Amino acid sequence: MNNKLEVIGIDHGWSMMKTISQVFVTGVKEITTTPALFGDVLEYEGKFYKVGTVRQEVKDTKVEDDSFYLLTLAAVAKELKRRGLAEAKVFLAVGLPLTRFGAEKNDFIKYLTKNKRVNFKYENESYHIEIDDVAVFPQCYAAVVDKIPTMAKKTLIVDIGSWTIDIMPVINKSPDESKCVTIPKGLITCMRSINEQCVRQLNGEVDESEIQNIMRYGRSDIDDEYFAIIKAEIEDFVDKVYNSIREFGYNLKTTPIVFVGGGAVVMKNFGSHDAKNISYNLDVKANAKGELFVSMPRYRSNERDESNGVIYKDVCNPITAEFREELYTNILDAYARIKEPEKEETQMRDRTQGTKGSFEMPEFSVTVTPYEREGSNIKGLARIYFENSFIVNNINIVQGKEKIFVSMPSYKTKQVDEQGKPIYQDVCYPVTKDFRKKLYNEIISEYEKAKDKSNEKARESAEKNHGNPDKEKDKEATPFR
Repeated sequence: MNNKLEVIGIDHGWSMMKTISQVFVTGVKEITTTPALFGDVLEYEGKFYKVGTVRQEVKDTKVEDDSFYLLTLAAVAKELKRRGLAEAKVFLAVGLPLTRFGAEKNDFIKYLTKNKRVNFKYENESYHIEIDDVAVFPQCYAAVVDKIPTMAKKTLIVDIGSWTIDIMPVINKSPDESKCVTIPKGLITCMRSINEQCVRQLNGEVDESEIQNIMRYGRSDIDDEYFAIIKAEIEDFVDKVYNSIREFGYNLKTTPIVFVGGGAVVMKNFGSHDAKNISYNLDVKANAKGELFVSMPRYRSNERDESNGVIYKDVCNPITAEFREELYTNILDAYARIKEPEKEETQMRDRTQGTKGSFEMPEFSVTVTPYEREGSNIKGLARIYFENSFIVNNINIVQGKEKIFVSMPSYKTKQVDEQGKPIYQDVCYPVTKDFRKKLYNEIISEYEKAKDKSNEKARESAEKNHGNPDKEKDKEATPFR
């Protein structure tokens, strides 16, 4: 067994199965005889299954039968083939509807991990996998998690999937679970409505793949009468989505709204609201991609949002879209290299040798706010901007026994020292002695300037409110004229 851990994100939709690179119909049907052709054929426990044909019927949950388990094996095989692997230790990152997440999470994990080691064939190629673990994420959140740091104070995420529509408000860059809603009226209900009208008016149905093609591209060479019915029903579906958003108290003209999921393209192609506050993530694989993302360090503040929820603030984060994209891509690339220890060790050694003695210090600027509170040895709070691309917050200027010093952001670990006191670990810090000296001196210098400026303002304010004692004496000594 290959010991490299392969992380595979899968979005188990009722209409489409999605991975980071693959999309196929959520359909699996047993073949009772040995197939003549093995394209999209799964062989598992002595049985053959055709994958990706007719869509599965929607059920109450995804664990009622083996369908989604078999579809998961097919998705894993497709991803491993793309990576040039036939055996691997696999970590599955999967999603569930937002408001069903808590109720269905444990059952879904048990369902996908019921067999630790699995041997199967896909398209007549043998695969041997070990399910190392399964992580379940709320759909909708996974699709936008990497974009949340850039969102407005209040943003509404609307994930339109095959069977459900998830509505998730993001307040102060954190999802507000108390106001999340899941509506069981996704794209499948729209397609059903279309065929009901086609049968009623024209006595015929349209294949779902043709309907999905019209949803995706807004056009088709299908018969005009059928196209008119399909277009009218899709527009009615879009209006109902907007009405639902409005009914939950959101202003369609002022609330920033982001549509994600397979239905985002439908809202874009057939929606009547074309406003600056509405945007679309048209990547149908966004939920699958989002299962693996970069999360920057944050800390729990003492502040509360409108719903009395805790507000978390960034310790450090990129402040431009370009640098964020570059940074996050490099982090994920570095993660991928961990699976190749020898290559990573060589690259790390090359980087270290290449920079030794020729380290170029980054450009930075510092802002400091004096902080005075009785009983606290924290005298100031600092913020560092690196080349106008990256920011580090929550830096403390601390009064020691003999002098002040700089304390970089840290977090409390579960470990303790010899005296039983908790051990703190730095979140971020300078890695060379020269740069540390330059950075800390600049922070303390800015603190001294800010403190002097603050003291000067305090003196000016006191003089304005109470008068200058020396001037009052001069005034008393001067005869009235």
